[in-house]
Amino acid sequence: MFKQDYIMNQIRNLAKLLVKMVLNKESVMVELQEATSAVGQEQLLQNLRRMIEQGEINEAENLLYEEVDFEDIEQYEIALAFYLHVNELEDIFLETHNYSRAEIRDGICDISKKFGIAYDVSSMVPDLE
Repeated sequence: MFKQDYIMNQIRNLAKLLVKMVLNKESVMVELQEATSAVGQEQLLQNLRRMIEQGEINEAENLLYEEVDFEDIEQYEIALAFYLHVNELEDIFLETHNYSRAEIRDGICDISKKFGIAYDVSSMVPDLE
């Protein structure tokens, strides 16, 4: 339990740091539960939330990569919201649905690179294995 909480906090802190550095915001304003963005983005957020709830986390991540416009840095917040939402899930749910905290960290790193963020975010969270 302690290890899970520690890792969850490290991932949360990484996301907060990236939001501050990249978007100059204090926190992720987009939440998968309360989508209030443009219609296309709202639909994407609702689909991601539904898929996560159904345990289709890998499929939801694939959808995220397909639908997000990597040229629009404002959509980086959607990606971070996705990983923060998944990060709040219990380890047993993640394991049952073939996902891990390491994949969350790696996803944040990969999506950051896709958005052209030059920070080496992989060193900001310790090895989770």
